[in-house]
Amino acid sequence: MRKRLGNKGMTILELLVTMAVLSLVGAMVLGLVRAGRRSSTRIQTDIATETAARTAMSLVTVALRQHDEIGAINLYNTDFNNIRLTMKDNPSAPSEEERKKGTVLLFKKSDEDGLCYIYAIDRTGEYQNVDDAVQPAELEAVVPLAVVKSVEITRNIVNNAWVYTIAITYGEDGQEKRLEQSIKLRSAIGAET
Repeated sequence: MRKRLGNKGMTILELLVTMAVLSLVGAMVLGLVRAGRRSSTRIQTDIATETAARTAMSLVTVALRQHDEIGAINLYNTDFNNIRLTMKDNPSAPSEEERKKGTVLLFKKSDEDGLCYIYAIDRTGEYQNVDDAVQPAELEAVVPLAVVKSVEITRNIVNNAWVYTIAITYGEDGQEKRLEQSIKLRSAIGAET
């Protein structure tokens, strides 16, 4: 047999070492891709829950400011799972029927998933009254405006004006975040209860 000079082939050992190194590098790259995906998903979830919380806060703030009139706003903490904020469009209207028309913001804690669903219910139709309790059939007809962990609304008197404090909790279990805002109404305290 003739001996070939300059044989540039790889031995089996070199081939196995190269495959092992490439496998390690591939595993590391795959791990980084998976970590990036998890991080991206977590960030997207965080953004979605924070957006829902900020939407809810904005909704309540705007509604309170739009109905800043004596006798227009009532807060009902019906039980631990429900808060109802009623806002009359025109509490000084000449007719009784017109004085009771407006919007109801309902903050309903679900027994199934423990989340708080926020609904805006229009009560401006004929024979509708913002002070009436919200019926389950009404909720089936509307889509929640936001879903958060929990909502707390309190009302206090400061310098002869109502101050509403809204606290919204959102986020995943163990990593909850909280938005809080106080809104002082410009109208003086009067007939509002």
